[in-house]
Amino acid sequence: MEPSDYWYDLETLNVADICNIGSLDISESSKTKKKKRPYQKFSEEFPELPETVQNNSKFIIITAKNSTKTISEFSCFAVHRALNIISKEIISISTLRDGNLLILVKTKDVAEKFLKTDRLHGICEIVAKYHEALNFVKGIPYAPYLINIPEAEIKAELKSQNVHDVFKFTRTNEGVIKPTGVILVTFDLYNLPSKQDICWHTVKVREYIPNPMRCKNCQKLGHTPKFCKNTAMCCTCNLPPHAPTTCTRTECANCADKHPASSPCAKPKSSTSSNNKPYRQK
Repeated sequence: MEPSDYWYDLETLNVADICNIGSLDISESSKTKKKKRPYQKFSEEFPELPETVQNNSKFIIITAKNSTKTISEFSCFAVHRALNIISKEIISISTLRDGNLLILVKTKDVAEKFLKTDRLHGICEIVAKYHEALNFVKGIPYAPYLINIPEAEIKAELKSQNVHDVFKFTRTNEGVIKPTGVILVTFDLYNLPSKQDICWHTVKVREYIPNPMRCKNCQKLGHTPKFCKNTAMCCTCNLPPHAPTTCTRTECANCADKHPASSPCAKPKSSTSSNNKPYRQK
């Protein structure tokens, strides 16, 4: 429309005419709007992002050798300076109950430096070794194609992926033990990998959470029979032992639900679950 078309004599127009003029302008402008492009679906899926490379941190125990004092009894300033002489790539240092030091270093190469060191400068002779438990994490991949392969062969073939140990879960069905296809893999790593390559298969690795500690005497969680001071209870009915008489009910000693104490509890009592700390996976 030309600019002259928008010239109107406002004195001769009423309210209805003005409304018509506005609707005419809107309808004319709507015809000039661009049409939206149709949605185009990509034929290829978006590729997965590569995993971030994380340092394989290691825990080391430092013990004093041929000394009447432990490491913690020496000056902490002198010990800290001596440790920094070996390497400054230390994440954390903590004192153990026996007076030894637990050190977390950034990489395995740094850990090897400490293992080769036999003396803290100006203090005493030392012995450095890896912690026996904290340097390993456990995951559960599902690999049914490994059912008929021995654990020793699986461990040897996956050694290049920092696999330290392998255990295959089984279950008993009508008196016959059968493998489930679920494998417990112990990695010599600080962080649990999210997936694992097994030949041409790529499987997801889930975090392994072990069953909580349960006393076989009183059926309560958080301690073992060696330190139990409670009365003995039946695992199935939560009553005093009554063998060979069969159980008259089914009740859990921890949550009072209708299942044996050996089965997982959906809602355990806070008093019985306070001592169950989660298994370290990182």
